[in-house]
Amino acid sequence: MVEVYRDGGWTEVARAGVIGASRILPLPAAVRARRSRVRVTGARGPVRIAEFGLYRSRV
Repeated sequence: MVEVYRDGGWTEVARAGVIGASRILPLPAAVRARRSRVRVTGARGPVRIAEFGLYRSRV
């Protein structure tokens, strides 16, 4: 799950069940926040995150 910190607390903005290589999660609306995080709430094996990024898109 992807969360952003705004208004004094963490808010979920995207969630996915299974994430593979090069997974892209489009957000339903624009988000403005200074902090973001990825939370892994369950896994069958070790979790490896090589890169995490948030990008503005006009699509």
